[in-house]
Amino acid sequence: MSYYSPSYLIPQRYSSFHPSFGPPAVLLPSIPFSVNSTAERQPGVAFRPEYRHPLSVPSRSVTVPRNPNSYAMLSTWDDHVRQHVPSPVLHALLDGSRVLPWDTPAQADLRAPYLTLYRGGLPLPSSECDVPATQPMLGQVRIVCDVLPQWPIDILVAGRTMTAYRPERPVIQCLTVGDIIHAVYANLQKQITREEWAHLSSSQAAKVSRAFDRRCKAYTSAGHRVRRAGVLRVDFLGKKCQFRGLVWLTPVNGVDRARLILGDI
Repeated sequence: MSYYSPSYLIPQRYSSFHPSFGPPAVLLPSIPFSVNSTAERQPGVAFRPEYRHPLSVPSRSVTVPRNPNSYAMLSTWDDHVRQHVPSPVLHALLDGSRVLPWDTPAQADLRAPYLTLYRGGLPLPSSECDVPATQPMLGQVRIVCDVLPQWPIDILVAGRTMTAYRPERPVIQCLTVGDIIHAVYANLQKQITREEWAHLSSSQAAKVSRAFDRRCKAYTSAGHRVRRAGVLRVDFLGKKCQFRGLVWLTPVNGVDRARLILGDI
């Protein structure tokens, strides 16, 4: 059975809009970064020090035979093979490969009726999320989740198209940290359809129902609004519903892809 895969368009300018399926958007977060001063990077953006721009290819020296009558083979097979282009470097707030307790990506409970981001147990100021998500900057990415392969998240920058998850966004013509996290949160806060529920086996339905009950009990302060919203996609994650960043996957048809990393609540 096929599922609808939403495509998220990131606008350059926004006016207020609140989706019927989820809570009002919450301004996203900021934190100072310390990186190796020798790393090539844009001012104010934190990337790993070992980053080297994909277009920077080491020069190859060629030795020309001294005998002018000999045939000079100035190029080799390697000269015609496409150079490997590494994946873009994720901002520190999105880099799910970080494992040090004092150097973790942003974290968030994706079940919560309101999105709040933390890093190292402290709230993140919103200004830090309005920075490029990658280096070099990207305008499009697909995020996939191993638990929910039927719901990939396509995010791209496109004109002034309205979106449900970023009612107010600075005019930045590339994907930002905030764009990525808001898109993931908005996608998982969507209600499931009757057809999607009917597609579940009895054991899967029981597991999702238990996750739904846990979410309702965890957020009793939100009143009956959480229960009235019904089963959401985030309930399919079970207890693994904490955002822990992204890791790159192999691109497909020229589209950069990243895997969503989740942790237990």
